[in-house]
Amino acid sequence: AHYVYNWVADDSEVRPVTVPDRRAGDPLHLMYAGSIGFAQNLDNVLAALALLPSCTARLSLVGDGPAVESLRQQAAALGLSNVELNGLVRQST
Repeated sequence: AHYVYNWVADDSEVRPVTVPDRRAGDPLHLMYAGSIGFAQNLDNVLAALALLPSCTARLSLVGDGPAVESLRQQAAALGLSNVELNGLVRQST
């Protein structure tokens, strides 16, 4: 997996990781975790995903915020069955 943390001001702190090869035919799994507001522009991600064949990639959105319902409606309108809105996940202790 490859992670890019959004709080890193200096990308020299980001260390590359080895991304395992996917098996032929496996979709690319994209994930966003965090606040799901309008400032994150996740509607653009859904619009881009709609341009791809559904077997190419899937998207998991983890979090909550004011844009969740709008994104849910957009995914339905675009016929995106490869989008999961997982809601808020509480940190376990």
